[in-house]
Parts: sequence; C-alpha cells; structure tokens
Amino acid sequence: MPVDYINPSTTKYLPGGHDPDNYLWIKLHAYEIKNMKSFSRSEGAIQKGETLSRFAFLAPDELTEELGHEWSDYESITSRTMDKYKSGKGAAKEVSTTVENFKESGNVPASDVHSYRVDTPLVYENSKRREYTFDLQLVTLGDDPFKEVLEPIRYLQKLSCPEMKGDTINLKMPALFRVDVNPVLYIRYAALTAIQVSYKPPYKGKIPMQAELTLNFSDVEPMYRRTFSQKYGYAHKVKVNGE
Repeated sequence: MPVDYINPSTTKYLPGGHDPDNYLWIKLHAYEIKNMKSFSRSEGAIQKGETLSRFAFLAPDELTEELGHEWSDYESITSRTMDKYKSGKGAAKEVSTTVENFKESGNVPASDVHSYRVDTPLVYENSKRREYTFDLQLVTLGDDPFKEVLEPIRYLQKLSCPEMKGDTINLKMPALFRVDVNPVLYIRYAALTAIQVSYKPPYKGKIPMQAELTLNFSDVEPMYRRTFSQKYGYAHKVKVNGE
C-alpha cells in the first residue's frame, strides 16, 4: 500500500541496507469519522469516511502489548439481602447492648466487631481498551528534512485534534487510525491519545534532521474473540478452543 510519509525513507538506515520488506513496520492509516453510534457492539457502530493520510515508521526493537479485563462480585438478590441483614443485625445488636450497659453503669462501652461472610462468584463486566506506546526514531540524510521529519509530526498532531464546525458547539471528531504491525498486532480503530516529540540536531535550514517521536494509541472498540480473527485484520487466524 503506498504511503504519504515513510521514515526512514532509505535503506541506508537499515542494518546492512537490506530489503525494507524484511523489517517490521508500523503502518498508520488515518480515517475521517463519518458517523459513530453509542451502541459499539454492532458491526456498523463506526462508519469511516475518506482516507486522510498514511504513514509508515520502522518499528522499535521492543513492542509491548497488554490486554486486561474487569471482573467483579456478582450481585444477586441473595447477596444484597445478606448485606442488608448483616448491617441491620449488627446495628440493632449494638444499639441494644449500648442501652443496657448505659442503664446499668452510666457508661457507653465499646462494641464487639462481628464478621459476616457472603460468598459470591466473579462475573465478567468489561474489557479494558488496548493501549500502545510506540517510541520511534525519525531520521533523514538531509535531502528533505521537512518532508521526512517535521511534516509527518505536524500532520499527526493535526489529525489528533478535533475540528470546529462553524460557530456552533458541534465538533468534527479527530481522526481514527488503523494500526497495522503485521503480523504482530492490528487495531481496526485506534485513537491517537498523546504525542510527544524531542527534536534533535543537526539542523538544516532550521529544520531538525532527527526526532524522537512517541505515539500513544488506544483501541476504540470493545474486545471480543472476533477481534483476533482474520476478518478483523490479523494476518494469521488465532484459534481459541478450536473456534
């Protein structure tokens, strides 16, 4: 797939000047959001519009992937009833004991601590969105440092921001990204949540010839098993219990 921005743009920065296809690349495809529905489980919850730009960066030596899920105690009628029972019973007994002791001695004694146990299983509630941080090194030999270093950074910053629609309070949402690091990871719709840049010398015509670029992406869609299927972009099908 042709890209608008690629870094490094020459094989001279690759070990041994090898074929770039032999290396791992982070490919970013920026889309305009045409429409987004609140019910994100449906297949058409996100309707993408036109392609805004495409980027390709040489992947760093290390990529970290974390997938988390939220589980919590199951709240049934029985468990809620027991919670009310233990709190009500404990409070009633404490009041009764305090009144009796006050009648006898005129003092308010410390009350006993009672422990009640209500066992409930854990149930699945939600999946945490996948988050990725890419630490990239942008370099150029000096032929066009603006095109190879500064311009892609500026454009990524621009795409991460919303756009005003006239004088109304409505906003045009920031771009969504397809993140493709084939075959390691793939995200259909990712939000670019943070960008950090450190420009490095030398400078040519006041344009940096090197930059350290950190991009933070967050998965927009909820997680399901289908997320890791070929239909959703993964190059190799992952089977779970034969499914």
